[in-house]
Amino acid sequence: MMEVILWCKLKNTDLSCLSAKEAIEDMMGYTDLLSLNRLTQWKLISDQPIPPEKIETILKESFYLANPNKTFVYPNHIPGHPTVTGQYVAVRIWDVGLSEHQLTGTINQRFQTQITSIRQSTVWEMGISPHIQNPAEWALDRIVSTRSYRHGLLMHPLYQQYEWIEAKDIYATPI
Repeated sequence: MMEVILWCKLKNTDLSCLSAKEAIEDMMGYTDLLSLNRLTQWKLISDQPIPPEKIETILKESFYLANPNKTFVYPNHIPGHPTVTGQYVAVRIWDVGLSEHQLTGTINQRFQTQITSIRQSTVWEMGISPHIQNPAEWALDRIVSTRSYRHGLLMHPLYQQYEWIEAKDIYATPI
């Protein structure tokens, strides 16, 4: 099985991310979240290699995966390193049971590919205050997993799953 990873990052200010950070600080009262960034990850899975020029054609001739007017798209890794303040943690969140079957079929038909699955997820990069002992545990308990009005915002545990990922999985030059 072959897998192509595409990372998408907005070219302009991410208003949803900005709103999330303000809600975490102002409504939930957590000031130890120093920075918050949002990325989109696409995984294209195939039984055969997908040529890079085919991926480039899909990206240039359609908006199925990203709008080039507002999104930077990076294959495999984002150049450079994370730009967060504080201790770095990143969580990848995806919907359980979400079928990208229709999108897979549309891309295969239009671009004559043999992609077996397309999966989209959101990656939240967080900069946590240096005095927090276990930043991933702190973030999961207070920011990531929704349990109540005052606990969690980024993931709904009934229909979403998460995994912690490292900067080396995202960036060409990790921290």
